[in-house]
Amino acid sequence: MLNVNLPNGPINLKGPIPIYPGEPAKGGWASSVIQSNVGLAPAADELVRLAQPLDLYGGELLADATFPYPNPPTKVKNPSVVFSVPISFTASGAQFTGPNYSCSTGSTCVPPIAADGTSALYLARVEDCLSSIHHLSIPQVKDFAGNPIPCNSADGIAGTSGYWYDIAPPWSATATLDFGAGKVPPQDGGMVSGILNVPAQLPVPGNSVRIEFELGITNANIVPGSPFINSLAWGDVFSAGAPLGCCEYALTRFAVQFNPINVLPAAFLQMKLLPYTILYRPPGDQSSGTFKATESFATSMSIGSSTTVDTSKSFEKSSELQDDQKVTAFIATIQQIDGQSTTTSTTWDSNAVIGKGLTDTASRTIVRAWTVGSNSADASIVPAREYVVPNTCTKENYATNNCSVKPAESYQQEPFWADRIVLLLNPQAALWDFNGTPGMQLLGAVEFDEVSIRDLDVCANNLNPQAWRLSNGQWLSPSECQDLVALDPFYGIGQSLDPSLSGRGLPVGGGPYGRDPVNPNSSASATFQDIFSYQTAQSTNGTATFSTSVTDVIGFSWSESVALAYQQGQYGVNVGFNKNVTLKQGEKVTTGTSMKISYTASTISTDTRTTEIDGMFADDHDFDTPACQGDSGKCYRPSVRVFIDEIFGSYMFQDRDAPGPLPSGMHFPPPGGIGPGGIGPGVIGR
Repeated sequence: MLNVNLPNGPINLKGPIPIYPGEPAKGGWASSVIQSNVGLAPAADELVRLAQPLDLYGGELLADATFPYPNPPTKVKNPSVVFSVPISFTASGAQFTGPNYSCSTGSTCVPPIAADGTSALYLARVEDCLSSIHHLSIPQVKDFAGNPIPCNSADGIAGTSGYWYDIAPPWSATATLDFGAGKVPPQDGGMVSGILNVPAQLPVPGNSVRIEFELGITNANIVPGSPFINSLAWGDVFSAGAPLGCCEYALTRFAVQFNPINVLPAAFLQMKLLPYTILYRPPGDQSSGTFKATESFATSMSIGSSTTVDTSKSFEKSSELQDDQKVTAFIATIQQIDGQSTTTSTTWDSNAVIGKGLTDTASRTIVRAWTVGSNSADASIVPAREYVVPNTCTKENYATNNCSVKPAESYQQEPFWADRIVLLLNPQAALWDFNGTPGMQLLGAVEFDEVSIRDLDVCANNLNPQAWRLSNGQWLSPSECQDLVALDPFYGIGQSLDPSLSGRGLPVGGGPYGRDPVNPNSSASATFQDIFSYQTAQSTNGTATFSTSVTDVIGFSWSESVALAYQQGQYGVNVGFNKNVTLKQGEKVTTGTSMKISYTASTISTDTRTTEIDGMFADDHDFDTPACQGDSGKCYRPSVRVFIDEIFGSYMFQDRDAPGPLPSGMHFPPPGGIGPGGIGPGVIGR
């Protein structure tokens, strides 16, 4: 229950209503009610709206008649809330009573006429200012023309653009204050009081709520057919949904906007790792470049039944947190509210910081950069066609230079083996239970790490459960390596894969690079900008999944016994766990628990500026083979096709001349050979 106390007291409807011959616009009383309640004067265009029949199903901008609630942010333990609003109806005793138009004071009423009414009706519509891209499933408030109504405090953050959304059935909260039909208040006036309870379901952690109030007065003593009905009333006041007999006299509308209302998490959880992006190795033994991620870059993740994992800084801002604060310090503030110990076990990483791996869509600041390719010739990168050594051979010196032809690359030598998957280590998140629907906010992590596809392949084929050591000292198991390596679409198929066929990649260009045996004076390199360009954001339908280990869960008294379920339709909150976990107050180590993460289009699909890449394709192999010397049609020059990885935001490189893997049933020996633990080294790492 959230008590609403306006500075001027209850929301009070007052009489009398002055009715002048020039009052058909009905703006005077409406304006006076708003002024007396919130100290605001409606703008002229709002008074014009109040002069028309009001539709309960239409929302209002009310920019000029919205009262900002002065209290500080409110924290609630449950997203189901009730706003308790005190209301009152004050009358002066002046009543319009019938055909003789006499007043209750005993005097004869001639224009101007003053009338109080006998009943006051209060209706409420509770709305939340939300970012539209994250809350499309919630009904949007529309104005009388069917347009969404904008707001500027989305997700509880002042100055953030969004739209108003209904978080309860519109106008379902009602209350009536009644002097009683046929009864006239005392000559010196009278007052009746009550409470208007407005229930709502808060849909997100940080909420910026307003309540629109419809206030109306009716008079049960009006005689049908009275010549004053048209001047006192709006005609058909509500075009839809009108309570029977409501408001033949007058109606007005204003709103109260509250400071942020933050829902406390039901739990915090720690994951072992999350894939962040993939750094694809460009072909060419001298190709090199830099891939950069801005603060606005993020991958789109979801859990359970397509519940989006929020990776933005909205919650951080609405909760007044700062980058690089310890996540454990924030958790401790919630533990103190719950009266529990603020200590955590050794499995909970206290080094995780707020903001690590999160995104700020308004920022173009480059926060991370990685090298792709190599800064010098890489002997392990071999071209997809035959070449000549040494690389100074020509037709004229072929014999004297002891030149020889070398075979093209094999599947095990293709560039994708040097691709690296970037990992977010020990990411920590807050989890909410929005009436059976989960909400998850990534808070931060410890650090980034990266592992090559070749190392992951060796790890995946290792019999030792501790198969690859991460930079924070934790070990990847073979099954974790199998899940990670499967995120690279070239793995198992080869560099000749066209990633656009599965919707994973978006083609952005292509062209030749390297030494041209037909034109020896041509450049052996080409800049990335010469080969491809990504200037118009586009999206595809590519998807990927990964199961991350959940190592710890911290629960609270208000979430005690809530079940984190593992499949749709099962009782509890479906978060995609591989088994049920029941929350309790305090920390629970959840060894053996994993959570399935679904990846879809990253922010690169809507904004081309969220990542950057620069560098060049280069290859100094000599392709002037005897076959080329004898027939220029048999000459070869490397070429590349470039794609945007729509899921992980990076650039992918296809070489259509590259070989695929061996036929089914035939296998290359693993790069690490046979180790004491089985296939590959017994223990590998850094």
